Amino acid sequence: MTCDKKYRLANIVGEWTRFININDVCYWRQDEQTLVDMNRMEFTLPSDCSFRDDLILYRMGLDEKAQEAKFYLEEMQRKDMSLMASAKKK
Repeated sequence: MTCDKKYRLANIVGEWTRFININDVCYWRQDEQTLVDMNRMEFTLPSDCSFRDDLILYRMGLDEKAQEAKFYLEEMQRKDMSLMASAKKK
């Protein structure tokens, strides 16, 4: 996605599974990241984000499948937003 330079605040490039650069400065790289295991509560709601398919696949090291799952989730969210917007118009 591109935008008119007069509206651009920063140049952000990256992939959510690999790296993020802002104005040509690297702020995060996956290969330099150490993960910390979180203590899970005895009961976790099924809606908790840790149950997202893309995150589960990513933790399993299946980066390409995780990316596909993330794109699918984003597409479903766009469709939901579209349905809600069209329902508001009625």
